[in-house]
Order: sequence, then C-alpha cells, then structure tokens
Amino acid sequence: MTTALLYCAGGGIGDSLVASVVGRALRARFARVDALTLPGHRATLERVPDLDEVLVDDGGDEAALAAALCARGYGACVVTWATARTARVPQLAKIPVRVGQARRLYSRRFTQRVTVRSEEGDTQSHWTDIQLDYARALDCDTDDHRYRFVPTEGDAEEAERLRVILSLSKDDDDFIIVNPCNAIASKRGNWPVEGWAALCAALAQKYGMPVLVSGSPADAPVAGAIVTAALRRRAGCASADGAHGWAGVGQAQDDTGVSGGGGIGGGGRSSGVGWGGTFDCLRVLHSIMIV
Repeated sequence: MTTALLYCAGGGIGDSLVASVVGRALRARFARVDALTLPGHRATLERVPDLDEVLVDDGGDEAALAAALCARGYGACVVTWATARTARVPQLAKIPVRVGQARRLYSRRFTQRVTVRSEEGDTQSHWTDIQLDYARALDCDTDDHRYRFVPTEGDAEEAERLRVILSLSKDDDDFIIVNPCNAIASKRGNWPVEGWAALCAALAQKYGMPVLVSGSPADAPVAGAIVTAALRRRAGCASADGAHGWAGVGQAQDDTGVSGGGGIGGGGRSSGVGWGGTFDCLRVLHSIMIV
C-alpha cells in the first residue's frame, strides 16, 4: 500500500484541521496521503503540508464519487467523521483497508473498527490524540500533535490589504482574535451575542489591544451584532470583507493562535506584516475564515 485517503467530510473546519494530524501519522507507512473533505474545508486543508492533494465530497452521487476514488487506487482509507455515507463510499470505491468508528450500524463497512475513547469515559485525552487512534489501527503514529497550516503568498497579500483597510500599524504585533461562532451559529438564531460582546469589550479594556471578531461569511450577522453590542461599551469600529487572507496574519509564528468553534486566539507578526497595536476599538472582519 503506497497511497492512503483521509476522509474527513463532516463537522466544522476545525474538525478537518484536527484530522489532518492523522494524515501526518499515515506518512509513517504511506508515500502519499490525500484528503477528501467538504467544499468549505478544502481551502484550509490545501494549506496543510502533510496532505498531497485535497479532494471534495460535495454530497453528490455516491457511485460517481466512489468510481473516481477507485480509479486512484488507494490502498487504505481512514474515516475520521463517520456517517452512513462516509462509511459506504470507501467500500463502493473498493478500497481494501477501511478504518472507521466502531459501534455504529454502518461500522460493518469498515475493515478496522476503532472505539472512540471518549465514549468509554476518557475525559483527559486531547481530541487530537483520540483521533490518532484511527492511524494507530494501521500501525501509524506521530509524536507531533500540532496542526500545520501554511498561508500562501496570496494570503499574505490579502492580509496586507486588510491591514490597510483596518488601519492597523505595521510597527506593532499584538492583537486578539475572538471567533465566537461555530458551524451551527448562523443556523441557531439564538447565539449569546451579549455575552460575547461583554467579553470582547473586557478584553480590549484589559489588554489595550485591538480585538478582531471573526467568522465565516454566514457568521457575518452574528459577528456584526457582537461588535455592535460591544461598542455600546467602547467606541470606534471598522469593518472589512476578506477570505483566507487572514491566515497571513499568523504565518510561521509559534505565539500566534487562531480558534474555531467559538474561542479566543492571540496574534503575532506575519511574514513581513506587523499587525496590531494599542487600539481602543473593536473591529469586525465579516467574511474571514479563522480555523
């Protein structure tokens, strides 16, 4: 077996990024590791150096997708987000070794079944380590559990464009990113806007840094509402549209953090672009993907 497929087509972008560490582990046995993911996750995984190619499962015809995968001749497939579809497609594709979650009605379609440790009461292990159990079923592992995400030159250019739009200084490198939304935030209709707004205002006041509220395009109404509410406590706001260019903010910096599923990240200097400063304001980036 020389090629493997990492099938991570479910959840939010962060779930696929976590799964990419499984792809790194698979390199212990496989010369090539491709990923099959959701359309909205593709751009993120294309920036992960542990993956050779990123394919898309758009939810279309299973037989057509399986035929395309079969033609690629994968020796193994690891499914990190198991559903009836993601269990069925690798089997239809005639991939001989198929690793996936145990204890499900569709688990019979996997040749190696992995029990998720958290289902047995494990509340201590990091989710990345639990996910790596799928790779371990194939005698693959890695000691490096850090996610790898390498911005492109285009991301750096987009980051510079946003820096100019938001009037951020090149001379400072401190800022705070708050990503208050997850994959279902835009669908819920009852996201806790006021609580996130209070947090943003408190962070800006305590640390004297710009607070950047981020989200996907679908999250724009929620992110905008949070900024509006936060500005009742603080003054000044700028807004901009963008895409993965925001990734250029944190290029190659160990102290840079981004967050998905609702969370906070600290930011640092990007490649050639210093971001931040002591701005007594909040800014919303309406269409920026933070993972």
